[in-house]
Amino acid sequence: MEILKNYIVGIVLLVVVGIIWAGFALLADKIFLDVNPNASTYTKPLEKNFDVETLNKVSERTEKSFPILPSEFFSLNED
Repeated sequence: MEILKNYIVGIVLLVVVGIIWAGFALLADKIFLDVNPNASTYTKPLEKNFDVETLNKVSERTEKSFPILPSEFFSLNED
């Protein structure tokens, strides 16, 4: 019983701080959550079909413009 008397203030303070922390965490989620109403326009694809032609054009321009091809970096791991 003497141990409880010595640490009762610390235990009560710890419980109070825990309750305040949990309340603030729940309240902060509701207050600081700001979702852009136009978010759905950012997440939907521009086109439904995958454009292989454009991807091939980008690959060709990459091969022409870079002095070291990106595929060479993958071959470094094979050694």
